[in-house]
Amino acid sequence: MDPFTTDGPEIVISYDWRVSATKPLLRRLSWLLKPVFSANHRWAMARGEESLRMELRRRRALGQGRGQGSVPPPPPPTFRWLLRQRHDPSLKAHT
Repeated sequence: MDPFTTDGPEIVISYDWRVSATKPLLRRLSWLLKPVFSANHRWAMARGEESLRMELRRRRALGQGRGQGSVPPPPPPTFRWLLRQRHDPSLKAHT
């Protein structure tokens, strides 16, 4: 199935996210952790949808010559400190 379908001037996108636990501990506890994983999925999808809507509004505003200032910038990464630590070798050496 094609995840993108056109509906006039709009595009409908369907996501299919299948998660499988490969680590033995996660597999054994998956029945207990499933509600946490589901809540995290809903939260992540809502943030992604929000950012995508803002990006589409920003691009539409730029295309209509209104400039970037009419739409706020996308939100920063939620766990920015984790990203910095992962990509900055000098921070890893101190932990």
